[in-house]
Amino acid sequence: MPSKKSTKKKSVKKVQPKQKFYHSITNHVKEYTYKTSQIYIYPQSSGGYSAKMILPGSGHDFHKLVNLILDRYTYQYFIFQTRNLGSEQTDILKKIGFVSHSNSFVYQEKPKLGYWVLIAIKPYVGDYAQGYVKRILTGNGFHPRGFKVMLNDESETVGRLATIA
Repeated sequence: MPSKKSTKKKSVKKVQPKQKFYHSITNHVKEYTYKTSQIYIYPQSSGGYSAKMILPGSGHDFHKLVNLILDRYTYQYFIFQTRNLGSEQTDILKKIGFVSHSNSFVYQEKPKLGYWVLIAIKPYVGDYAQGYVKRILTGNGFHPRGFKVMLNDESETVGRLATIA
């Protein structure tokens, strides 16, 4: 009797290459890492995010990591607590566009004229409108409840920015 050869294929483990930038999620906390820098992001009830630096790493790695995180989110504000930031990280955040506000650094994308946006109309509960920005009514670089804008529609609707499309 001829012997039967095994037709069973050997399983080959695929090894994922180590990525320079990755994140993981545990209990609503997102951990972002880029080379030597690590930042935890905590969601806030108001819709923004609070960021805590765990490992500062080099200035270049911290700068790159913050930019990668900001690119992942569309129109969200971020708050970095100043107590765990060094002077190098503080300077980097200022260069990126963070504004010093009440013992922290805050980043919020400011809308530009002509952006297509969704706004919440006062009393800001369930009533929304969308359209192109005609005028930006908030003068500061940050507002905790969103920038106030006027839409380019027939009634020139005014409301607080919910999202930028």
